[in-house]
Amino acid sequence: MKYLSLLIFIFSILFSQEDSAKIYWNSLSTDVTVEVPIADDESLEGGRIQIKVSFDTGKTFNNLGDEFRIEDSDDLKEVSISASVFESSVGFNENGTAQFIAQVWDRAGNSIVGSVSDSILNIDETLPIGISLELTSSNSINPDMVIPGDSITFQLNTSENIEAPSFVINGDDYENAMGLGKSWMLVYYAEEADDGVIEFRVNFNDIAGNPGKSISEALDSKTLTMDGTPPELSDITLFTSNKYDSTLAIKSDTVFLGFNSSEKVRDINVLLNYTEAKIHKESELEFIFYHIFTENDSEGVIPIQINYNDLAGNAGEIIEETSDDSEVNYDMTPPAEFKVERVGSLKGEA
Repeated sequence: MKYLSLLIFIFSILFSQEDSAKIYWNSLSTDVTVEVPIADDESLEGGRIQIKVSFDTGKTFNNLGDEFRIEDSDDLKEVSISASVFESSVGFNENGTAQFIAQVWDRAGNSIVGSVSDSILNIDETLPIGISLELTSSNSINPDMVIPGDSITFQLNTSENIEAPSFVINGDDYENAMGLGKSWMLVYYAEEADDGVIEFRVNFNDIAGNPGKSISEALDSKTLTMDGTPPELSDITLFTSNKYDSTLAIKSDTVFLGFNSSEKVRDINVLLNYTEAKIHKESELEFIFYHIFTENDSEGVIPIQINYNDLAGNAGEIIEETSDDSEVNYDMTPPAEFKVERVGSLKGEA
């Protein structure tokens, strides 16, 4: 049999991943595939290959699986050993390493043992665990909500070093997480999100390729709600306490402004005749504000203005007129001076 000058082993571990040239056997691995170079020698046809493995840094090598028959003289022979055989080998252990050599026989029975492969198989079948996932909204008004222009920060911490995690947020994929080792962060801008609770799923693998359990809930079960819909006001009415005409007012009369909101609102500021009005009545979605006229008020049709935000911080449209276009006229000017004319007496029948 011609001399086999070199044996090179290339490990092809299904589902494994490399980290800085490392090769891993992980929880998803199904086979160890070893490629053995065969010399150009017809006497090797009908010969055999035996893969050997060492779990003690090359001190001892034991047979791994059965011998593999050489059917032809191709340059490279691939030998596959199942996970059940590999994992049941004496010395196999978590966080251990495996080194490989091969022994080759020609058809007549002459054999040679190749050199130990430079490749080392690192054994890691431990699944990574998501220790914590925190959600933080940039919304300064309501930390439980987001509006257009806000962002959400996802902070993920794991039990061991992982590769960059992937996020699925409201059905869209995001793989631009920043971090290193056990700590990763993703900033999600909610500009395009639909209204409602922000749904997400975080997928991650450790350096060896072991998949962690997907995370779809924050550690404290906190949820964030997107609200991109501004509030709206309706049934905006304006009237006074004037007992003669509710569209008119004199000094000491009160003007009332009532309206309904499409949702809960906050930061309501109502101006009546350029003066900040006071709240008279407030229910869940119904409001009435008022202002008492004084000599400091300007006469004429009084202007109104309503500014408001919803609970998430969306600003509603500024209101400057009523729903029915009604107005209130403030009048402090008494009628013009006059003198009673001639006085007469009407007489009836005796």
